[in-house]
Amino acid sequence: MMKKTFYTEWAYVAGLLLIAAGVVLMEKADFGMSMIVAPAYLLHR
Repeated sequence: MMKKTFYTEWAYVAGLLLIAAGVVLMEKADFGMSMIVAPAYLLHR
């Protein structure tokens, strides 16, 4: 029987990509920024 392995590093990278995609969609839709991601967005700009 094979044991499934969960790689936390891949989960972390996937989470970062999903958060970045969400920020881009919020910005494109002109919904504004949440206070949590605003500093990262300003540093990126």
